[in-house]
Amino acid sequence: MAGKRKISGKPEDNGLEGLMAFAPDTYWQFDKSRGGGETNEFERRIRNAIDNGDWSKVKLPPVAFGLHGGDFLPGFKRFEVEIARLSLESTTWDVISIRARPSSRGIVYRVVDEYESNYFIRPKSSRRPLKFGELIRLLEGMTNGDASASPSAWRDSQGSLDSEQGILSVKNFVTVSSPFYSDLEPWYDREAERWVEDQLASLPERLRKARESDEADRAATVAAAEAEDPIAMTRLGCRFFFGRGVPRSQEEAVEFWKRAAKLGEPRAMFNLAVCFHDGYGLEKNEAQALSLYERLAREGYSVGLHMAGYCRHVGVGCKPNRLEALGWYFETAKRHGPLHFADYLVDCLRGGKDTDPLEREARAWIQEAASLGIAGQNMLRSLAIKGTSTPPVKHAAGIGYIGEDPLVKADST
Repeated sequence: MAGKRKISGKPEDNGLEGLMAFAPDTYWQFDKSRGGGETNEFERRIRNAIDNGDWSKVKLPPVAFGLHGGDFLPGFKRFEVEIARLSLESTTWDVISIRARPSSRGIVYRVVDEYESNYFIRPKSSRRPLKFGELIRLLEGMTNGDASASPSAWRDSQGSLDSEQGILSVKNFVTVSSPFYSDLEPWYDREAERWVEDQLASLPERLRKARESDEADRAATVAAAEAEDPIAMTRLGCRFFFGRGVPRSQEEAVEFWKRAAKLGEPRAMFNLAVCFHDGYGLEKNEAQALSLYERLAREGYSVGLHMAGYCRHVGVGCKPNRLEALGWYFETAKRHGPLHFADYLVDCLRGGKDTDPLEREARAWIQEAASLGIAGQNMLRSLAIKGTSTPPVKHAAGIGYIGEDPLVKADST
């Protein structure tokens, strides 16, 4: 490959200055019509392993879908080639592709992924192929919206870094590679090693500060709860439920949530509903859970609307009633607006005979949504599928619903 060079050992063994100044002769090896390139990440790793004999990075992705990592990237523009990529060890093995194409300005660059994200890079163009150091600066300065999209930023954002195991688990979360800069992957492999060293070195101090901060927060929360602050009661209940800084006690958590719920705190109300639903810290009472879900639904909270519809649909705290479920699903859809696909509403409608005024009203709403955008059109297509839908499977609410974050209202935007 024209212009490629391979370093061995550390960059300084080959001359760091020379490495940073290296640039390929061209991004178009034979002629500009050769543009494009492979996008599948698994195939790329196999090919590289065959070329260099190193199979250490050839492994199955986290889930089967990951075999398609990179397959759903946008197509290449005319004469465009990929000059580098970030491969993320996410559940879908996401790929971020840095591309170049010739133009009247010389060479222009863009960054794409499978989600139509809006990346900002510098430089946006150059007269000649980028030097190695310029490509590094482009990658390190890359942003997505207001957030950094550099390789180290991706590692920083993954999982918990409050333990050695957590740090080591994300060390190889990002693989940076290039068909034109063979030194790029080993450069970032060493960068990952340095990142781990820095994280492990600062871990004791971070843990100490976290303990101090948590203790201060716990003391402040206890004081506010004693002063009958409902939000503090809700947070303190979560501490007892999960055993964070206090002895674990679901019963104690429930008592705090009952007090906060009486004062109208929606998050405490919902946590209490989940406890009634599943029997955490008190005797299971699905009817009481449904009553709380529907109270939150009437106040417009998204999770309340969802759970009220679900409970009426499958029979949690009541006998199953498709029309009552439809009422909550329709209210949810109207609050979110006609530009959002309302899957529960569609499934519920497909089980009816359109004899009830509510069913006819909901179908008319979907017809109108279809005239406004693709979501409504997809709802209309789903309704046309022959056969009736199966009600959702009855299940517990689950501890995952319990928390201290504010509930969100489903107001139409």
